[in-house]
Amino acid sequence: MRDISIFELRSLMESYESMVQGDEPFSTKTLDDMKYFKDRVAYCKKYLKYLGRGSSRMSFLMPNGHVLKLAFNSKGLAQNQAECSDWYKNSLECFTTVYNTADDHTWCEVEAAVPCKTQDFPRLLNGMTFVEMCDFLVDMTRQRGYPNAFRYRYLNTPKERLKEIEEAMWDDPENHPLLYNLSEYIGNYGASENLVADFFNIKNWGIVNRDGEETLVITDSGLNDDVWNDHYARKRSCD
Repeated sequence: MRDISIFELRSLMESYESMVQGDEPFSTKTLDDMKYFKDRVAYCKKYLKYLGRGSSRMSFLMPNGHVLKLAFNSKGLAQNQAECSDWYKNSLECFTTVYNTADDHTWCEVEAAVPCKTQDFPRLLNGMTFVEMCDFLVDMTRQRGYPNAFRYRYLNTPKERLKEIEEAMWDDPENHPLLYNLSEYIGNYGASENLVADFFNIKNWGIVNRDGEETLVITDSGLNDDVWNDHYARKRSCD
């Protein structure tokens, strides 16, 4: 998916009426009634602002300022299900908020976020760099039940710095909500590598506006053990 700035997102939302080409408003019920993917795509492109696509889903800006993720293969369906069907995970504030989803997971409606850059992390995360965040996730995964996780990954952050970050988080969770919620997520889901592997990619992070403040969130949490085993590991074994 291409980058879209927070200014561009605001501009798109403000001028949304001029983008709508049809006479009827966009409706997810109409989308649900469509049988074929090509018809869903055509409908969304007619009524919504196309943002981009990944390997299994397309994204569109909705009239209400949310983002619709439209699956176009079985992997996309599985990712929508993984991203939207877990109440506990979605209660944590480190992910984009899920508002709605189709019963068959062909689409899901989530909070809009703008892509962030590595330099946004120190500004929004108490001076913590993106590299330190990635190393922190590796360290937490190893500590919370999976000691051999990412065995070939070299940590650039000194152990003393990781210990300092961890102690600050446990001592004052309210001032480190992202770190605390990610640690809870890792600990409560068995500390699998597949939970956090995508979080090392800056493209899976974004910035949202919550209570008037810019907040770092993970924008794609559609990878878990089931999705990996069914759609990634199996493919690799066949290559």
